[in-house]
Amino acid sequence: MIMEVSTDRELSPGQSVRLQIEGRSILLASFILFIVPLIDFIIGVIAGMFLARLLSYEQFEQEFEIVMGILFFSSSFYTARWLDKRFKKDGIVKVDILD
Repeated sequence: MIMEVSTDRELSPGQSVRLQIEGRSILLASFILFIVPLIDFIIGVIAGMFLARLLSYEQFEQEFEIVMGILFFSSSFYTARWLDKRFKKDGIVKVDILD
């Protein structure tokens, strides 16, 4: 695994180290990885349902739901990336080098 970590220790590229990650950070990362895409998919399905009804395409409601669900699910990867960068910048996710 490749990971960027800031430290005061002198390390060389390729050197093996042990890392410690807070339990809260692991839960947050799991939430971003698994729950955010699921929530975005559900929001997309609901948005597709309302869009089909708004445009009076009730006969194609399921198709609208599927397409919007997939679009929102796909966009969730950008959401996850944005959240990851924000959490790293704010120091919410912490990784410490043990040795």
